Amino acid sequence: STWTGSKAASGSLSVSGYPNGSYTFSLSCTNAAGTTVGSTPFTVSATPAPIVDIKGWGNSVPQGSPTDGPVAMNVGDVGGLEWTASNATSCTISRDGTNLGSIPVNGSADVGPMVVTTTHTISCTGPGGTEDDTVIHTVPAVPAVTFSASPTSAASPMSTTLSWSTTNSPTSCTAGGGWSGSKTPAGGSQVISGIVTGTT
Repeated sequence: STWTGSKAASGSLSVSGYPNGSYTFSLSCTNAAGTTVGSTPFTVSATPAPIVDIKGWGNSVPQGSPTDGPVAMNVGDVGGLEWTASNATSCTISRDGTNLGSIPVNGSADVGPMVVTTTHTISCTGPGGTEDDTVIHTVPAVPAVTFSASPTSAASPMSTTLSWSTTNSPTSCTAGGGWSGSKTPAGGSQVISGIVTGTT
């Protein structure tokens, strides 16, 4: 209700429906001796939205000093998450877009052993809405190799050209089987001659 009209000499009344802003409520009371006016200020403000902060630690970041930024990891490392939320009544966590369920409003958890780059997002809800925050643990991608021989068969003795290309920036490549030694990680080709009867 709104604050207007005649009121009892004593009592209480709930008021509602006022938009955001500042107000002054007043009450004027009169008897034979005169009139007294009392007033009180009142402010209506929007319910604050949740504030969510998730941090990560791991290979490149110590557990005692988690960071908002990406956390560099090696394959097989175990890292962790720490999070806090205010103005929130519930929170959930997801990994790479898959909801993993409810979690405490404040807490921590281990993640790993790491295999690939992983994104964790915490979403928290309260009277003022829903907010989220994200942290990423980055893991170098395993190198991939495309390898071929041309031709793959011919009369003995034969020659063939071995060709290879790589992705995810390997730092070294080593040959085995019918050839040997260190090979260019960025890719290349090599002619192999004098292959005699049989399979190599």
